[in-house]
Amino acid sequence: MPSSHWLTHAFVLLLVACNGAALPTPSATPPLVRTDTPRPSSTLTSTSTPTPTQTAPPSPTVEDFRRPADPQHALLLAVNAELEQSIFFVELEADLVRHLYTLPSNISLHGESGNASGASLPRGLPEGLMFLSPDGSTLVTLQPAFGGLPNFLHQIDLLTGDVTSLVLLQNYQLTLPSGPYRSLELISPDGNLQNATVASMFYGLAWAPDSQGFGFILGTLMDFGVLPQQLYHVAKGSTRAAALASSVPGRTSGYRGEWSPDGRYIAFAVPAVPDPTTIWLIDLEQSGSVTQLATTLDTPTRILWAADLSAIYFQDELPRVTEPDRQRILRMSIADGQTEIVYEVEQADDESIEFHFGGVETPTDTLFVYEVHHVEGVDQPGPGIIDVDPSRSLWLSIDLETGRNLTYQTDEAVQSFRSSPATAYVWAYLAYRKCAILLVPPGTLSYGTDAELCDLRYWSPDGRLLAGTSGDSAHVFDPSTDQSAPIAPMLEGEKIFLGWIPDPSIFDAVLSSPSP
Repeated sequence: MPSSHWLTHAFVLLLVACNGAALPTPSATPPLVRTDTPRPSSTLTSTSTPTPTQTAPPSPTVEDFRRPADPQHALLLAVNAELEQSIFFVELEADLVRHLYTLPSNISLHGESGNASGASLPRGLPEGLMFLSPDGSTLVTLQPAFGGLPNFLHQIDLLTGDVTSLVLLQNYQLTLPSGPYRSLELISPDGNLQNATVASMFYGLAWAPDSQGFGFILGTLMDFGVLPQQLYHVAKGSTRAAALASSVPGRTSGYRGEWSPDGRYIAFAVPAVPDPTTIWLIDLEQSGSVTQLATTLDTPTRILWAADLSAIYFQDELPRVTEPDRQRILRMSIADGQTEIVYEVEQADDESIEFHFGGVETPTDTLFVYEVHHVEGVDQPGPGIIDVDPSRSLWLSIDLETGRNLTYQTDEAVQSFRSSPATAYVWAYLAYRKCAILLVPPGTLSYGTDAELCDLRYWSPDGRLLAGTSGDSAHVFDPSTDQSAPIAPMLEGEKIFLGWIPDPSIFDAVLSSPSP
């Protein structure tokens, strides 16, 4: 299976489930100002910063990492054979592999053929067209088709086998509502409308953390990719897609949206160059009502929700006339809209800075951030190429109660990362086919670098294991032992990791029935 494609303009949605809660008024948080730029002393080692505002919390132990532990680890795989594509349930500790469902041939594309111009669809849905709900009960698939034939979104209930279908495109026309500020246009990548499918303008589907619905974006195909236009929401089991915030001015409504942990809200940013970016809040329990929260001069890399729903965190730029610009992390209260500075840093003239949020750890109220410094021509053969400068980039662990922070660096640039839910380990993508496991804090190398690790990027719900697939193989990796093992090697065909199952008991009734 090809490596995952990292979308520059991705609709990144927070998939962290938790119970709904009231919105308390937040307490004040002291701002942090970094006055020094530490340099790494050795590969993936902690950097000492002897300022009075910085302190190092205790390093996590293996015992901390293993709690809380799932009594069993279960996941779903899609296996694409020559004539069909099927879903399998796998329980690792019990070494159990059971067939759950075979996709109808029209959904898996095994029943689709090319059109008159010779274009053809793949046989078997690729990873980017299948989306498993967080609880593992429902699989959404995108079914593209050629020649003006209907393009569908299917919701497949894996517990009952029921399929609910939503038409997205028919007779070269979108069947979804839009708004006065949107310009949704079907364009084929090769200019031939006969070869156009909705897949060329569809991206960013992500489930709500409570698995009760999902959002996605439709946009216009451009030379650089898809220009986002409209954010949609579909309730679980519904055949209707609601256009969210369609009255909000700006062509890119829904850009960089973030689900709240309880699945009620979506916070999203609307860039309006040269005007400031606006941040909005959609309340799905109030018929999708929209409230403007803030304006910012920067387009946030990500909007992060506080675990208790009381606030959001986002990046903002403070331009200066006589001094260097400053990049800041702001905290905005949902209750009263008050904003406070959590952290800020000077930005040099030759760089741009992005804050990549790894999440807010609870109950310690620690904000985990990777401060990325992009500098033109760093470690590149020619000018005009922007890359990450590891000598300037920092990992930050910010205590939101005390305002203290721990900083540490790596000698190698981290392009992207995924934090373990157990908070001790981080899967880090360093370069093409070069990945590692970091232990944070203090930022030491736990395992790697390893090309095969780049395929194992999905953390189990308890944060103990990583899993993934590549071609016909599927593997699981345990960072606490540095051991890996194949998953369901007896299954023949291309394997696609669909997701972990937090509560495998939801499939008890299905698994107790005779296998087909």
